[in-house]
Amino acid sequence: MRRACKVLAVAKGAEYHWQLDDNITRFIYRVDRLIRSRDVGAIFRCVEDFVCAHDGIAIAALAFLVFSNTKKTDLGWNQGCYCSVFVRNAGAYTWRDVLNGVEDADYSLQVLSSGECTLVFNRLIQGKIPTERVRGGMTEFYRAGGRERSYRVLAEAWRVPLRTMKDGRLNFVWNGVWSRFRQRPRSRV
Repeated sequence: MRRACKVLAVAKGAEYHWQLDDNITRFIYRVDRLIRSRDVGAIFRCVEDFVCAHDGIAIAALAFLVFSNTKKTDLGWNQGCYCSVFVRNAGAYTWRDVLNGVEDADYSLQVLSSGECTLVFNRLIQGKIPTERVRGGMTEFYRAGGRERSYRVLAEAWRVPLRTMKDGRLNFVWNGVWSRFRQRPRSRV
């Protein structure tokens, strides 16, 4: 579906497009450690205005609520962009079907490996229901072992270590993966 969204946006001549997962529950922003409600349009415009004022940002995302209080900076450069993403349509980056369930991480790594930037807005936040808690979307794929297969493919393709969690699920060990990318965008202003 993600690839189809980008193809449609390109066909319509759009320079950028938004992609939102179906388990997003709210959009908010953080001031210090306080969470505030905010008009969704205003949050999206903040992202759009910043990204469009720079060259070299190929994808940007809102931070996850569950991690938002751990972030010490307003902007997270060259990290994985997930679930609520603003995508520049130029570039040969694509969501690959073989990586269903982890395609956002793959897309982010494609962008970074090309020398462009990813950006997470740490104070602009998406609240979401955890993956696999709501039936629909990718539920059957996950239940049939697809997530584990995709994790293994991504881990091998990008040399990302995996670990087994206490509940038996696989998870990535991202330490050191994102930090090797140090590029920054150029301001158009």
